[in-house]
Amino acid sequence: MGTAIAVKRRFGAADLRRRACASQDTDQARRLLALAAVLDGQSRGAAARIGGMDRQTLRDWVHAYNAEGPNGLLNATSPGRPPKLTKAQKEKLRPIIVAGPDPVRDGVVRWHCVDLKRVINALFECRERHYHTLDAYCRPARCIGHQGRPHQPYGRRRLGLARAQLARSNEVSTSS
Repeated sequence: MGTAIAVKRRFGAADLRRRACASQDTDQARRLLALAAVLDGQSRGAAARIGGMDRQTLRDWVHAYNAEGPNGLLNATSPGRPPKLTKAQKEKLRPIIVAGPDPVRDGVVRWHCVDLKRVINALFECRERHYHTLDAYCRPARCIGHQGRPHQPYGRRRLGLARAQLARSNEVSTSS
């Protein structure tokens, strides 16, 4: 069996508990409380149960604490998925968006995300995941992002009135 990794005594157990109470991150607070239990002389297994982890995980967090102090007990944020378009491609796309579409060449009067997806696929030969992701490119240029097809505001109402008139005229003609 291996030997226990010594916890550097940068802070005492009481200091670690105070930091755990002041911490906004609950995971960091659990880890600080587990380390405070180790510094108080409890077994590693008991300290791991206090922190809601197993002994191996506690050992990993001891390494992180020894290397970076209490800030080493914070979860590292993920960098996220890299964008499909590079900065150079975005800069090349921006003037196209700002200038607007050519009705003859592009077949539209103003840019919609679906239309931009087609242009990007033709220009850069890269496939965007979904046209909704293009909304981030549209917003700075004040393009239209998610918009339905244009319709006449009173079209349905007029259609309903016309159907009602037709139905009435059919009733009159069939009853005579």
